[in-house]
Parts: sequence; C-alpha cells; structure tokens
Amino acid sequence: MPASAQTAQSTEWPEGVIARYLTIAGATVDIKAIGIDRQTSVGTVTDITITAYCQGCRQKDVSTYLGMDASTFGDDFFASSLGDAARDWAQAHAEKCRAMPRPTA
Repeated sequence: MPASAQTAQSTEWPEGVIARYLTIAGATVDIKAIGIDRQTSVGTVTDITITAYCQGCRQKDVSTYLGMDASTFGDDFFASSLGDAARDWAQAHAEKCRAMPRPTA
C-alpha cells in the first residue's frame, strides 16, 4: 500500500464526516450529512443536505432533500437510498481524481 494511502487511513476523520473515499493521488473525498428539523403545519420535518467534497481538487456534489420524515430513517439516513447519489459521485470521483492532497502546515 502506498505511504499516502496508509497515512490517510490511519488519521482520524474530521468531525461530521460519515464516509470517506481515497483518491488515486492520496486525497480524500469526504461525505457529510446535515439534518435540520423545522416545524410545518403538519408537524416536524427534516431538511437533509448531503455533501461529498474532494479535499484535493475541491470539487463537490450536494444533494438536498426537503421535508423528509426523519423518523423513517432513524439516525442513519445516509445508509438509506438518500445516500446513493453522494456515494456514487464520491466513488466515481475518487477513482479518477489526480489532485494531490493539500499540505497541512
């Protein structure tokens, strides 16, 4: 395994990251999901935003789902079909992105 892959896998994930893909150049594509509850005339609904972001080239994919019944998914709505688009984009992007990880200093 390349040293960059070992380093990326052994470090802790940033807060809020729920999935991570390693690019061929050693950067990561991180997926975060945010759910915000809001009140409507019919009760509480959740607006969900799932973002996949490449730490190398800075491209991103954002999916937003408004007015979801979060109780249907529990705490892991990313594991539901809502996460499919972000997972697919992150995987495809990681397979081809050649941008190097940005230095941390």
